[in-house]
Amino acid sequence: MVGIYPVLNGQFIDHSPILFEPGDTLEVKHTIQRYGRIEFNEYMKFLHEAYKCDSINLDNEYAGTWSFVV
Repeated sequence: MVGIYPVLNGQFIDHSPILFEPGDTLEVKHTIQRYGRIEFNEYMKFLHEAYKCDSINLDNEYAGTWSFVV
């Protein structure tokens, strides 16, 4: 079992998504406990949660002019 606990600016965060602002600090505390082999459905749930993303995490702002040459 893996427990991951985000701490934003010294405060434990128990909701998603985590909203960041300039100057924020993020810490991640974790625990690992081994119980043996994981069940298939639990592993699939872990993969689903690990790769779930509500929005793309990149900056897509553009300043300038667009030009299309034909």
